[in-house]
Amino acid sequence: MSGHDDVTLQLAKKEQKEHLGPEMASLLNDMTNRDIIVAASPLDSSPPETPGYTTLKSKTVHFIRHGQGFHNLLADSYRSEGKTWTQYTNHPSNPYVKPEITDAPLTHKGRLQATSLQPLTSTLPVDLVVVSPQNRATHTALLAFSHLL
Repeated sequence: MSGHDDVTLQLAKKEQKEHLGPEMASLLNDMTNRDIIVAASPLDSSPPETPGYTTLKSKTVHFIRHGQGFHNLLADSYRSEGKTWTQYTNHPSNPYVKPEITDAPLTHKGRLQATSLQPLTSTLPVDLVVVSPQNRATHTALLAFSHLL
């Protein structure tokens, strides 16, 4: 660990002790010493069994991908024209790094995709919605979870 990382870690540990309080410290200790089980399943099926584990407390987390953004449309257009590029490179041939789409909004199709999630999302028990600050993710969440607004 670098000197900066070590100083940051020590400061975080000090602040944690000062600000947690006994209830939160107990919860932190409980969570730190508990196995985490991650089970993935489609929404239309029941969660997979986790033999050998007793579930004390559980949270269900639903992940939703953003609707089609203009960057996706541009990449589809490149593909249909036979253009190729190397993914994850900052090269002019890569449609994903074009300045005009670095924070691409949703296309009309993307807005329809997000809106089509409303019947499903309105049936989910939601405690919290966490969203990327990217334009396409934020708009997908606003449309898909409009019943919560």
